[in-house]
Amino acid sequence: MCIRDRYRTDDLRGGLRIVLVSSGYTPHLTGGISRFISDVAPELARLGHDVRVFTRAHGEATVDLEDDVWVHRLQLSPTPGRVPEAAPPVDGFATAVADELRRISVWWRADVAYGSLWDVELLGILRDSDTPVVPMLATPAAEVAVHEGWNEPSSPTYDQIQQLIALEREVVSSAATVHAISESIVDTFEELYPGALDPSRVVTAHIGRRDDVGSDDTADQPDDPPMVLFVGRLEPRKGIDVLLAAVPEIVASHPDARIVIAGADRATSSGQLSATAQWRRDHGLDQQVAFVGAVDDDELTKLMRRSSIVLMPSRYESFGLVVVEAMMHARVAVASDVGGIRELIESGRTGLLVPVGDAHALADAVNSLLADPPRMQAMGFDGRRHFQTNLAVPAAARRLDDLLTATVRRLRGADTGVGR
Repeated sequence: MCIRDRYRTDDLRGGLRIVLVSSGYTPHLTGGISRFISDVAPELARLGHDVRVFTRAHGEATVDLEDDVWVHRLQLSPTPGRVPEAAPPVDGFATAVADELRRISVWWRADVAYGSLWDVELLGILRDSDTPVVPMLATPAAEVAVHEGWNEPSSPTYDQIQQLIALEREVVSSAATVHAISESIVDTFEELYPGALDPSRVVTAHIGRRDDVGSDDTADQPDDPPMVLFVGRLEPRKGIDVLLAAVPEIVASHPDARIVIAGADRATSSGQLSATAQWRRDHGLDQQVAFVGAVDDDELTKLMRRSSIVLMPSRYESFGLVVVEAMMHARVAVASDVGGIRELIESGRTGLLVPVGDAHALADAVNSLLADPPRMQAMGFDGRRHFQTNLAVPAAARRLDDLLTATVRRLRGADTGVGR
């Protein structure tokens, strides 16, 4: 059955049949995008859609109804599969997704499939079915490669990354609609993947977070003495080196402040200290600086509630969910003036923006806030109000609902001659 014939019989008044594809899903999250998928899936169901999530299994393959969403936890398919050019884990999951969609298509046919561009998780569907695909355009492989050195021919992952970049182009070029999560990522993608995007098929809509705080945004007061929190992988793109360079200046002005760094430290070659371990050995600031490693959701919530300031000194972010989480907790975010972050923060009102890579500016912004607690609290509450209105998951789900529904209606109208 072709797309034209299938849409002739579809009635969108009862909601869409939506497949959300994400390698991570609650309780096994793999990053900010999987967190958003986990938050938005039940909300789309509450809006009247029939939602199924295809994700990786941690153990046996299962299909369970969770919060009005059918969750298909899939084992990787044998490789080579439908994306044989890719690394086996990428190919295995993309193939498993396509296989599962084909398996259930005899009794449940999807109107649209949505998921992240990362690891081309939708490519198996694109190559195997006529289901329209809408990828989320977040930070692509080519942008990460710039910061990690993967775009150098001498890199051991060079060939693999170049292949992944080519596959990302295929997904975007073939997509029914591309969901850009910020204006910035559109510019970045057009620069790094020239000619891949059709501007007429790009829709920009911010994502968001489930409100884990609730209505009482003043219940949790930050620690005294104050705590400054960094959350993210300890790698160059996240600006951990910029933070570490700013630490001595922060501690010198506010010796009572405690700086907590939460995130997995990237391993280095065998027998060598990681960059952060080397820094700790050289500076001896264990009383003021705590490296707590990767944390789960419960621990992250505790850290957010205890913090006064949340730092995001990234060199690039397509969006910036850490900023959104800081706003959710009524905490001030001090972040780089780059990428999608600058679309989230109104500097001086809902947070502070500092130049990328400028450790002195980062320290100065933190010190100015620590020296003025009433201003810091007022900015935190303004950020909280902005989150509630614009970035909480109900608003984000409505934006995604509009995007997906418009995509299906457009395709139906284009294929049948029926107007929107």
